[in-house]
Amino acid sequence: MNSDAVDPPIERDLPPLRIHHFMLWTAVTAVLFTVLKIASDDEAGTSFLQNSSMLYLVTQALALTGLGLGITWKLQGMRFFYQPGHMAYISQSFTALFMVTWAILWKSFGMDSWASDDSTLLRYVLFYGWYAVFLAHMVLSLIYAYVFRKLRRWRYFFAFDAFTIVLQLIGYLIINFWLAMYSSTDQYRWFLIQSSWPLICATPVVVFLTVIAWKDYRQPVDYHWTHWLGVSISFAMWFAVLIGMIWSLIFPPEWITSDVIESQFIIE
Repeated sequence: MNSDAVDPPIERDLPPLRIHHFMLWTAVTAVLFTVLKIASDDEAGTSFLQNSSMLYLVTQALALTGLGLGITWKLQGMRFFYQPGHMAYISQSFTALFMVTWAILWKSFGMDSWASDDSTLLRYVLFYGWYAVFLAHMVLSLIYAYVFRKLRRWRYFFAFDAFTIVLQLIGYLIINFWLAMYSSTDQYRWFLIQSSWPLICATPVVVFLTVIAWKDYRQPVDYHWTHWLGVSISFAMWFAVLIGMIWSLIFPPEWITSDVIESQFIIE
């Protein structure tokens, strides 16, 4: 018997999708954009905001909205966080909150660039904090795989997601080590790899998710709209990564100068 064909418990008290949910999402998006915009008056912060892309920002706001609604409904006695799509709210909200904290601390301590001598310790804490986010995502995915162990496809998906996060983390460590140790003539090549690496790791996960979502849609598995919204967040994040990669290649950071790019092509 296929365990995936068994309907998960459905909470009938969860409200249907209403117009005020969209209004709340709009308000959260505006607040998130305002905070990051204020914190990005300097050049480095502006680059950070641009590389995140508007789609990334809007998607993170959607995750925060879903998390807030889920917590509210939970406090009101409704069941939530029991369907696979709900997990996207937790994971992406965690990233969004770290991103906001990152930007606020950057602005509060007046750091102009990574090369600044001011607040050196804080700069490294913020930088390596992203690795902590990766590790937290990996742990969350393993927890989700255990929680939904009776739903075979979703169990495999969350386990595979944790595996790709490990690969992405290892890849970033290798890339950043190479950028720090080798000459500037190699930096453009590794910058291209660094920009493409998130998309390379995320694409197999999105393909896996597409197969699962399609099978759940074709089979009589009754999920609440909040589940499908969480699934949509995962797809939107993939498109955001794609846009961020394209943006970073068209508008590379300042340390990738034209001289570095020209020397790279001359060497090749």
